[in-house]
Amino acid sequence: IARVFQELEQEPMASKRSGLIRLISRIGPAALEPARQRLKSGLAQVVCDACHLLVELKDPSLLAQLAPLLRHADERVQKVAVHAIIRTRSPGRATLLAEALPYLHSHLLEEVTGDLRSPLLPGLSLSVPDLRVAVTG
Repeated sequence: IARVFQELEQEPMASKRSGLIRLISRIGPAALEPARQRLKSGLAQVVCDACHLLVELKDPSLLAQLAPLLRHADERVQKVAVHAIIRTRSPGRATLLAEALPYLHSHLLEEVTGDLRSPLLPGLSLSVPDLRVAVTG
């Protein structure tokens, strides 16, 4: 497993990294912990690839794993995390995304607030004014 992860980290071509992510995802649950460890890497691309891999592996603790990435300094990491969280359609995603609003880069705010306004999020107790406060305050 370690060798394939090393190849993933060193691969410069996105298409080949995607193939390696699919290959690693076939390993199954044994790849979860190595992928989670890579979320702490100092290299944005390694973190993004680990995020994609955890989605492919259907990590049962995905929201908890990705929550810190919503405060990541690199916008690319935040974007991958936001897309992964939205893609899960998990009921807990609304709260997680709403709490992250003050930390998100401006380019992601519209996308996240759009998801938070979605009728697919029953029970969400945020109104549009609440979102504006979270974004501006």
